Amino acid sequence: EFKAFNRWGAQVFKTNDVNINWNGKTNAGKDLAAGQYYYEVTIFFESSKRESTPTTMKGWVQIIR
Repeated sequence: EFKAFNRWGAQVFKTNDVNINWNGKTNAGKDLAAGQYYYEVTIFFESSKRESTPTTMKGWVQIIR
């Protein structure tokens, strides 16, 4: 699962499909303004040998237009 948020915390993009990449646009296909965006990537493991708790990575990305 991938989510992107603007600096006010509003979600601007979300996908659960590993084949869909975020390209700096909203889910509706509109370009986002230049600026910093927060992201969260949550990985859910399917193997029973791994922990059942998902792993989440977080960070910031800068869009420059």
